[in-house]
Formats: sequence, structure tokens, C-alpha cells
Amino acid sequence: MRHIVFIYCLLAFVLFACKDWGSSPSATVGSKWERTSGPNSSIVCILASDSSLYTAGSILSVSTTNGSSWVSHALPVQGNVPSAIAKYKRYLFVSGDGIGVYQSSDGGANWQSSSTGLVALKNYVNTLVVRDSTIFAGTEESGVFRSTDGAASWTSANNGLSSPLISALLVQGNAIFAAAWPAIVGGTGFRPGGIFRSTDDGINWTSVSNGLTDSVVYSLTAKGSSIFATTMSGIFSSTNSGGSWNNICPTIASTSMACIGNDFFAAVGSGIMKSTDNGVTWASVSSELQLPDSSVQHIVFETNNQFLFAGVGNWVWRYAQ
Repeated sequence: MRHIVFIYCLLAFVLFACKDWGSSPSATVGSKWERTSGPNSSIVCILASDSSLYTAGSILSVSTTNGSSWVSHALPVQGNVPSAIAKYKRYLFVSGDGIGVYQSSDGGANWQSSSTGLVALKNYVNTLVVRDSTIFAGTEESGVFRSTDGAASWTSANNGLSSPLISALLVQGNAIFAAAWPAIVGGTGFRPGGIFRSTDDGINWTSVSNGLTDSVVYSLTAKGSSIFATTMSGIFSSTNSGGSWNNICPTIASTSMACIGNDFFAAVGSGIMKSTDNGVTWASVSSELQLPDSSVQHIVFETNNQFLFAGVGNWVWRYAQ
């Protein structure tokens, strides 16, 4: 993931002008945003599962009160950047650059490696998702792996994928979607990227990139029957399970997106934009959050039944529709 993160940060810096945000910990009067009490440590990825909220960066932080209070634990391998968190039954999983996948059965207090069969080059696992009893790992240089035994073992699942550089995975109903960046693979030449769909739990993949003019996809998000892909060329939308894509907003170059109710949010450079008309028009809401400084580049979103959470810098902000 280090290459993706580096390119993302570089593009975000070049494409978006810096702005000096206020440093107050409270939201603007009338705003629906509220800064939670934590975790007060770097946030790279975020997960809302069951009644718990998890963030991972320099440490793992857990909140069972929608961010009102936090408990922190050390991550399994110090010094390695985490990239994703997932949960299956009582097991919590974390992946990252060079660490493969680790699991915890006690909420993150203790960890053990769960990378048997995960032969991803250098163990760079970018993304994790769970569908029913199958766990999927998207890697930086070795494609997709799947586990049907709670991550006790992994098998390669790349049939139909054109590129092994997986930036995002998404579960929508009985389908799994994978975003693959274009890549040059040693000895085999250039591999085109795009978005791929599997309806048999990752055993086979089919390209579903019609209309997707930018194959460097940063994130995939679902809202009802619609899927959204964020790129530096705009936000693309599909209403037919990836059969075709439309660039609904060419002016918004985004790395992350989330939806809650009728409100859409996109991470744009060092700020956040909001749309209330399905992505047709957007307005900045960064002043509502009063982001700490203009150096914030990595913004991640997560939703549960109540709130949208935005991990910004060292803090989680909470939005109620």
C-alpha cells in the first residue's frame, strides 16, 4: 500500500490548494458535525461493526459509544502502516504494508498472524472485506486472496483479473467488486486496470469498466443499488451493478466517499465536500468541521445506522443526518 499512499498524497498536494482551518475542537454553530473525544492518534483506516467503532494508525482504538470514549491497543507489528480493518464474527482483522493479515479474538488486545497461504509479494495487503463467511484480501502486487475458514488459510482468487494491484474491494449483495490499478508486472509487461465483478465469491472475475475513463480508482462505495468509484478524474456512478459507468461529477477529484441518507460526502485534498442531490452539485463542509490544519491529507469515512464518521488526522468527527 505504500506506493498507493505515496501517489495519493502527491496527487492530493498538487491538485488542491491549501487552506488554513481553525483549530477549535467543536463544530460550527448549526453544523451537524461534532468532533468525538478521540482517538487522538493517527487514523489510516476506520471500521464500524456491530456496536463498535475501530480506527487504526499508529495504534488500534476502539469505541463502543460512537466515539464518546475510546480504548487503545498496540497493533501487532509496530512501525508498519496499517491499511484495512475487517471483522468476522468475534474476530477482528488488520492488514498492512509488509505484515499480511493479523487477527484478534479479544477486540485487539492480543494478535496472531493469519497469513498462511497469503503469498502476496512482500505481504502488502491493501484492503479487506467480508461477505457471509468468506474473507477477501486485496493486495498490492498479487491480486485477490480469499479465505473460507476465518483467515486460517488463504487461496489466490485472480481468475479474470487483468492487474494484480488491488486498491479497493466492495461487497454489494451477492457480488464482490475489485478495483485494480494499471500495473507493470515484471516479465509480463503492462497490465490494464479497471473494475471487476465476481458473483461466485471471487472464484471468477469479469471486467465491468464500460464508461470508466479513469482506471486509477481510489475507493468504491455502495448506496442502495448504486455504486460509486472515486478517481482523480471525477466520481463515477453505476446503477446496473457495474454494467456501465457515468462520470457524475468531473470536477470532484476524490480519494474517498461515503453516503448517509440523502447526503453524499467526498474527501477532496485536505477537505470534505458534500452533495445533497446525488452528486450533481457539491459544496465544501470543511469549515463546519474546522479541520486542524492544511497538512491533513488522508481522510477516511465509515457509517453505521446512526452516524457518518470521518477520520481526519488524529480525530474522528461524527455526522448525524
